Amino acid sequence: MNKFLLGLFLFLLPCVAVATTADSVWMAQNYTKKEVYIKMRDGVRLFTAIYAPNDKSKKHPILMNRTPYSIAPYGENAFKRYWNTHYLQYFKRGYIIVLQDVRGRYMSEGQFVDVRPFVPNNDRVTTDEATDTYDTIDWLVK
Repeated sequence: MNKFLLGLFLFLLPCVAVATTADSVWMAQNYTKKEVYIKMRDGVRLFTAIYAPNDKSKKHPILMNRTPYSIAPYGENAFKRYWNTHYLQYFKRGYIIVLQDVRGRYMSEGQFVDVRPFVPNNDRVTTDEATDTYDTIDWLVK
C-alpha cells in the first residue's frame, strides 16, 4: 500500500508543478505588484503591497487585508503563491488586492500594539486600527 501511495505521489508531483508554473505565469502577465509606504495621520508609514490588474480599461474593486503576520514575499517581482488560496477567484475577477503590514510589524514603522483599541471621538491625531484603515483607503482612492 505504501509503495502505491508513493508511486501515486511521484506521478502527480509533476502535474502540480506544471499547474503552479502556469498560474504564476498568469499572475505575472495579468497583474503588476507595487510596494509603497502609506503615511498615516501621525506620520508613521505603513508598508503596503498593491496587486493591480494590467487591464486599465475599466475600474476595479479593491480588496484589502491588513495583517500582523507579514505580507511576504517582499520585492515588486516576488509574487505570493495565491493560486492555492481564496484570493485566486478575486484575481480572476480583476480585483485590486491590497496587503498591508500593520503598524509596528515587519516592514511597517511604528509601535505594534496587539488589537490596538478603538479611540472614540478621535482628535485626528490619535491613531487606532480604524484610523490606519481609513487613512489607507483614503490614500488608495485618491
